[in-house]
Amino acid sequence: MGIQYGNSIFVGFKKEENFIIKKMQNKGLIWSFIVLLSLACLYQLSYTWVAQGVENDAKEYANGSIEIEEAYLDSMASEE
Repeated sequence: MGIQYGNSIFVGFKKEENFIIKKMQNKGLIWSFIVLLSLACLYQLSYTWVAQGVENDAKEYANGSIEIEEAYLDSMASEE
């Protein structure tokens, strides 16, 4: 006979094989989630990198003048 587990009866090593198969299927799902989450994070970080570039351009353009730097950043706010 076999071992009864819930409503299923497993014969021999079937239980372990099913566990391994399900584990491998879940592994693919987890990797897919990791890849999608990583892409979303990189997309969000790209906005930070662009904003830092604009701020560095403003500092370079202003040569230490806070008023000019703020005016530069304000003018960039209306750009797309």
